[in-house]
Amino acid sequence: MGDDITLVRVAVWRSELLRIKARYAGRRPVVYPGHGAPADLELFDATVGYIDDYTRVVRSAQSWEDAMRRMTEAYPGYREADFFLKYSVMNHVRQ
Repeated sequence: MGDDITLVRVAVWRSELLRIKARYAGRRPVVYPGHGAPADLELFDATVGYIDDYTRVVRSAQSWEDAMRRMTEAYPGYREADFFLKYSVMNHVRQ
C-alpha cells in the first residue's frame, strides 16, 4: 500500500485488478506477479481480499499498533510486515 499511496489510489488499484481479471478470464492466462510464484487469475481474488481487509482495518484502527496487530493476525504468513506493512499503516492510520 506504500508510504506514499492514498486510500483513493488503493481503491483504483483494486478496481483495476477486477477489470483485468474480467477482461482476461476467458483466456485463462498465467499471471507472473512481481512477488511470488506464477498463478492463475485467482491471485487477483486474494489481492482484492487483502486490499479490502487492509482498508477496513486502517479505517477503523485506534492506533498503528492496533492496525498492525489486526493485519498480522489476519495474515500471519505474509512476510515483511515489519517493513512494508508498517510503513503503509503509518501512512494510513493517524495517531
